[in-house]
Amino acid sequence: MSEREAQYGEHPLVFMGIDPGTRSCGLASIRSMLGQDPILLGDHTILTPAKFSGRDAVRYVMEVVMDEIRICYIPAELRLLGIEDFDFQGHTISASAHDTYLLVGALDELRHQVPEILWLKAGLWKQALTGLRIYSDPQLRATINYRLGLPGYKFSSEHALDAAGIALVASDRYLLAQAAGVKAEELRYHARRVRR
Repeated sequence: MSEREAQYGEHPLVFMGIDPGTRSCGLASIRSMLGQDPILLGDHTILTPAKFSGRDAVRYVMEVVMDEIRICYIPAELRLLGIEDFDFQGHTISASAHDTYLLVGALDELRHQVPEILWLKAGLWKQALTGLRIYSDPQLRATINYRLGLPGYKFSSEHALDAAGIALVASDRYLLAQAAGVKAEELRYHARRVRR
């Protein structure tokens, strides 16, 4: 892939989404390029064994995420990693606030493994995807399935569904910014962004 193809999205690129959780973590990846519908490459739910908690649970999730990045995707094609940034929530139903913060910190370290990371606030990426300020879970699910051309597709979990939505918004932001001639350093979406 040439530098121009990578820069302007003229070659299909891989965008991976992560919906973090220390008990259940959703992963999904799509292949996308300007002017073409995105293609779902796969979705996966990491279910942490009950015997792990705290740092051990975070370590387990990170090992699986790293395996997905290393094994399942061609590194040269993985352009952007979109991660739901839920540190403003403080906790999730399935994990303590402390474990959640540990996982967010560990995921931030992926900046050394992937070209770019885009952190997306939960409510904002869902609004961007549906185009609605107030949306329902069925509307979100239908929008994600429609965008992927997979009506009725059953994701491995709600977390994996969210990860697919995160990957879609991350790819939209990246490709539109490139088409508009915006420098990568200027790409922002109400969140922090890192580049190695």
